[in-house]
Amino acid sequence: MFLEKINNYNNILKLLKIKYMKKCDICHGNGIIKKNDDYIMCECVKKAQIISRLISNGFPKKYIDYKLDKINEILSNINDIENIQNFYEDINNKNLLILSDNKTNIIKLESMLSNDLSFRKNDKNNYFNILFVTAEDIIQTYSNVRFSNDKNKMDKILFNVDILILNFIGNESESKTTNYGRKYINNLITSRIFDCKTTIISATSNLLTNTNYYGDDFLNLLNENFYILKLDNINDTLINLKEN
Repeated sequence: MFLEKINNYNNILKLLKIKYMKKCDICHGNGIIKKNDDYIMCECVKKAQIISRLISNGFPKKYIDYKLDKINEILSNINDIENIQNFYEDINNKNLLILSDNKTNIIKLESMLSNDLSFRKNDKNNYFNILFVTAEDIIQTYSNVRFSNDKNKMDKILFNVDILILNFIGNESESKTTNYGRKYINNLITSRIFDCKTTIISATSNLLTNTNYYGDDFLNLLNENFYILKLDNINDTLINLKEN
């Protein structure tokens, strides 16, 4: 579950601090540098902290070095590229829905955005906290913790994180608790919209062809509050795409 990954932050940080400090030409492995008459944390340690949080928050390690200069590999339409650039340049109070049946391209695009945004600061002057989680993981976690104290922890993380990246909504496996989990996701997204919390959602054609999963009202909610980006030929008739 994603809660267990988050708890692994300190172990990941310990390894990455060693890795980045060892290669650092500024602090030469000390982790601190002298500035004026004081000692401050070296940038290599800050980098280790940021990337450790990304990884413990579900970021795919394979794309840890993926940068926005590779965006042409995913997007060929110049308008889409410009809209994505506008999106991440001012991320506050914005939401993005990525539609594609190519899950690899979805993850690549999200990784590019996250690798940039994680080194930026929010309105509280803290680095953006970004959480990667699948709809399946939320539903399974909800099923396991909904009657325990961990439910409060789950709510606090999902409802308050700066940027929530929720992947493959509509691709969940069916179980006795799936419908309860979907209601939870519906409430989560609605709450984040009203609280002006940035959310990035990805979905395959499954969500659109099986509207009974979440319902037309939910699709309308996405339609009204998200910039919608198609990475391939998903059926336009199922959702009203916003004008570029």
